[in-house]
Amino acid sequence: MYSSDITYDVNDKPKTLLEPIYFTSNHYQQKLNKSQYSIKDLIQLASQVNVKHGANGCYQCHIVCGYYMKALKYAREQEPVVCNQDLFELVSEMINLVLSHRETSTYQLLPWFDMLTLELWDFAKQLKEESIENDLFIPASGIIRQDSIDSDEDEEDDEEAYKRAIRVSIYHCRALVCEQHKDIEQALVYYRKCASVRPTVFEPQPSLQKNAFSALQRLHSTRPTLTLKHRSSSAYSSDSHSYSSSQSFLSCSNCGTEKQRMPVCAKCKIQPYCSVRCMKSHKSTHELTCSKEE
Repeated sequence: MYSSDITYDVNDKPKTLLEPIYFTSNHYQQKLNKSQYSIKDLIQLASQVNVKHGANGCYQCHIVCGYYMKALKYAREQEPVVCNQDLFELVSEMINLVLSHRETSTYQLLPWFDMLTLELWDFAKQLKEESIENDLFIPASGIIRQDSIDSDEDEEDDEEAYKRAIRVSIYHCRALVCEQHKDIEQALVYYRKCASVRPTVFEPQPSLQKNAFSALQRLHSTRPTLTLKHRSSSAYSSDSHSYSSSQSFLSCSNCGTEKQRMPVCAKCKIQPYCSVRCMKSHKSTHELTCSKEE
């Protein structure tokens, strides 16, 4: 799967660099052997690749993917990840590559496509874990008052804002890919995640989140009520809260953690929480929409 090449750093000390074989087949690999590249450099190199699409599929799109993957790898090596304009631009370019191939990926084998999407999905999860902010609560129906999601621009932190903007982009992209592959349950999960991220002023994030709300309402209207409520014959309850299980993962309404089973609100028996702490933290917000189910 991987080939080994010898590269040199600024002190002419050899080191081994492992790259996927399909990134090492031509002169682009020689450029990648340079010891240091910035994210901007790699985006520029990717833009110079002569890609083509025809009846026989893609030509050199895997090379573009290689540059993007390397750039994201550089960014993720920092702990925590530094989110800025360059990283936002990189993720936007990666998403454009994914979306331009999402239909093709349903009938043509694209190993690099799967590799790229998995990297993006995992990156969004990492940013969520590193975030110091809580997401908003968005009902499964996607119907919510606009004034409850407006952001406070006076207290905006650039790095956190870029982090949110990147997550919005990735969640929206993942939802579109899921919907393209007819996985409506997962599409709903990620449209909701996209909508739940606190708004940013960066374009096109407002329109992406507006689209996510519309998609939630559209898909929700055709979704079976039983599935919507996450109820099954295996659901059971206790004096303080109820547990619900389903084949898909549930997402904590407060922090976004995903599990196959977690506590739900004892009153409405719908909203899931990964812990009592999250349940208490989210109580004041959930009370606005919580209603007792008969």
